[in-house]
Amino acid sequence: GQFVDAAALFERILTQSPNNFEAIRGMAEACYALGDKSSSRHYLNLALQQSPEDPRSLNNSGVLLFHDKQYEMATEHLALAASIDPDFAEAHFNLCTTLGRLTLKDQESFIRPEQLMQSLRWISEHAADQSRQELVLLNESLRTSLLDQYRNSYEKAGLRVLLHSPS
Repeated sequence: GQFVDAAALFERILTQSPNNFEAIRGMAEACYALGDKSSSRHYLNLALQQSPEDPRSLNNSGVLLFHDKQYEMATEHLALAASIDPDFAEAHFNLCTTLGRLTLKDQESFIRPEQLMQSLRWISEHAADQSRQELVLLNESLRTSLLDQYRNSYEKAGLRVLLHSPS
């Protein structure tokens, strides 16, 4: 229904205006929702060529890269999206979720502990904010699991784990 209609609308816009950034990014998202990852990837590449620091496109690209098992690039895109827009909940969530599914060895080779700490801090700070509850999808067990996995890495890097559970 709605994604088929959206893709048709974006296609009409792109016929008239092939460089329309919002239509390109929208088409990437519609294609992804329709299960066409190849087309989604194509449109995301076009969007990132036009706007390489667009957090939404970086986040979506990171998700596709994760599905393609290109974890290093996925974490780079997701970490960049989260650093460009520190309030972009999905980028923080996707970064932590991606790292949570990797082995500790892979995690340590793909991301610096301070990058992960930025996302974990953001999640911790906003988890108690009821107005953002629908955006803050990362639960306590995932945060705790990631912290346990990284505690030694943080200490070796001279970082303190300052996260606390929301009261």
